[in-house]
Amino acid sequence: MKNYFFGVLSRTYRQFCFFVGRFVCLSLLLIVVSSGIRGTGEAILGMRYYYLVMPGVACHESGHALGCLLTGHEIVEFAPFKPHGDVLGYVRWSPGEITFATLVAAFFIGTGPLWFGCLVVWLLSLPLLRANILSAFKTDVSSFLPMSGVLYWSKVVKAALAMLKTMLRNWNLRSPINLVITYLLVCVVSEMPPSLTDMQSGLPGFLLLIIFFGVLNLIPPLGRLIDGATVKLQPTFFSIHVVVLFVLLIDLCIFVCFALPLSIIF
Repeated sequence: MKNYFFGVLSRTYRQFCFFVGRFVCLSLLLIVVSSGIRGTGEAILGMRYYYLVMPGVACHESGHALGCLLTGHEIVEFAPFKPHGDVLGYVRWSPGEITFATLVAAFFIGTGPLWFGCLVVWLLSLPLLRANILSAFKTDVSSFLPMSGVLYWSKVVKAALAMLKTMLRNWNLRSPINLVITYLLVCVVSEMPPSLTDMQSGLPGFLLLIIFFGVLNLIPPLGRLIDGATVKLQPTFFSIHVVVLFVLLIDLCIFVCFALPLSIIF
């Protein structure tokens, strides 16, 4: 019996890390770096900073709105940019009755700005990646079977760095289009972090996801079925992780090139 429950816990941990945990780790790093950019801008310009990065605020609220649409929840009011006190914009949605589905949906709605922000940054970067858009994703699917955590992340880092090098190589600040892209990238990454209210509303759903995987693994056939799904989905999740890490690297570049020098000067 002891070995049975240890196996359930071990399998639950692996599956949760695969489907959610890796994203959470990358997201926490994104939140830290983006908050540094945002804090520097606010310290120097005050409230005027948020008017300067208005596209990023609108992108943040659009991430919440997209989360509502994808989870089938009604949007009561959508204000992409409406500064009032500490609130810059908001999305009011109708959660309905409190159920497992609505709590999990609240997690994805609350973290929507992160996922939508990553997508927007990725799309903004495509003109600079040019012909090498998909080159970083080329990998032998069989090489994922089996793969240790260190080997997996070494492949992710290598692919993300390859894209960043291509992007920087094609970056020309004398180009008006590149200047616009740079401005929008700064706006989006600085406003990606979920607010404290967003994280509090999503916490119950996050905990329920952990419990959900644990309950499924109490039934061995279901546990093996999920294990099989992780193997088949590994290449897909690899590509997604590469994109998220690529966004994190851009975030770090903006922090080092803009936020850090400005924080020292001012």
